[in-house]
Amino acid sequence: MRRVAFTIVLNGLKHLTRNDKMKWMSETFDEVVVVEGACGRKSKDSWYNPIPEKFHHNGSSIDGTVEFLSSLPHKNITVLHADKVWDSKLEMVNSALGVLVGAPAFLWEVDADEYWRTDDIARTEKELMFSGADCSRHYMNTYCGPGLLVKGMWGEALSDPVRRCWIWNGSSLFSSHSPPILHRSINNHVNENVRFEHYSYYYREDVEFKDSIYKGHGGMLQKWDALQKATDFPRPICDLLTGPRSTLPGEIIKIKRNKNENS
Repeated sequence: MRRVAFTIVLNGLKHLTRNDKMKWMSETFDEVVVVEGACGRKSKDSWYNPIPEKFHHNGSSIDGTVEFLSSLPHKNITVLHADKVWDSKLEMVNSALGVLVGAPAFLWEVDADEYWRTDDIARTEKELMFSGADCSRHYMNTYCGPGLLVKGMWGEALSDPVRRCWIWNGSSLFSSHSPPILHRSINNHVNENVRFEHYSYYYREDVEFKDSIYKGHGGMLQKWDALQKATDFPRPICDLLTGPRSTLPGEIIKIKRNKNENS
């Protein structure tokens, strides 16, 4: 069965260039679609605020992401840009599905700030087929700075494993982006054996962005800055999170930096 993937990105140059990620994507998947740009809120994904203009130029990234994607030599990677702000993240992911061909296929969402092992990709697909389900859900390791790992309910997605791989019929679209729910995908398989690495709060620029647009993140940047200077660990989860999530079971621990943090 073919293996295809998509990602949406805004100002993700540091993630896309780390450890030759796009080369890995090209070699791991038969086809990849990258949807670039800022988005609005014309969907059910109303948990974020409008993206301030300082983070984009007419809907496009301002950190070199556009130029980098335009220079990619990989023939199996398609890049989609809009000449305006996308209506929503839902529009972005479904635009990717409109380009992908060759079903049935394993359909993967691999976000710009995620890292997977190639053998875990194959292992996930094998277990998904064996389970009889049509969607594979996963726990994750979330990083909130160099050598800082978030453990617990939120950081590991223990209460709500993340949907990342589907058996796709070639015509179904997503009915939601957050969480990503593929139309007619009913049976979920929680894969307890495969985790991915999530660097969503690793870079200060990313935290500043999330602090600006995600509801419930207000004040996170100041906490993140203080956390980078901390010397005693573990730290309570409220040293990073704000609002109701700050009371969830969990902690922030110091670990030895792994190979994904070398660049």
